[in-house]
Amino acid sequence: MQEEVNSNEQVYFSYSENYIFSNFFFKDFSFKTYFNIVLPGLITNQGYVFALVPKGFIGIGRYIMDNIEIFGTIECGTIFNIFTSNPDEEMDEYVRKLRDDSFYSTLKLGLNWYYDNYSGIEIGYRFLLYGKSSYLSFIQGVSFTDWVYNIVSLYYQSNNQETIMIPFITTDYYLTFSTKF
Repeated sequence: MQEEVNSNEQVYFSYSENYIFSNFFFKDFSFKTYFNIVLPGLITNQGYVFALVPKGFIGIGRYIMDNIEIFGTIECGTIFNIFTSNPDEEMDEYVRKLRDDSFYSTLKLGLNWYYDNYSGIEIGYRFLLYGKSSYLSFIQGVSFTDWVYNIVSLYYQSNNQETIMIPFITTDYYLTFSTKF
């Protein structure tokens, strides 16, 4: 089926994501920081809109053996601002409410076992400290199992269904792979 494209109705999507990660060691302690900025946007012939979404975490761990680390990590994120080609007072109020409604914070506690110089397995438990109704809580975490957890949780919550319990994937306790820098 062929349809004509109306040049007055073209829509372009934009997405930029940048991050910085660091890992510092002091004696048998490790300090990890991660900061991520996401800039999604939409451009049409009538204007544009972009959002500025920062998120980050700070983690502290202690090596109880050469290859075993216990850790705690706190993560948070929010929609910081929205840039639009048609700003007005209503939009400013909307952004303030969106910023308040989108804030989330999680805490992860767990154990890392590094089976070689760089790779490990992480087991832990995640607590949602703030923002249970925040839609940004569905982008928490940085690992593959975090993303599976987020997608499955979003699906069940958006369809008002009971969640399915798949151990270590759709539960608050999790198992994932980890790296050591």
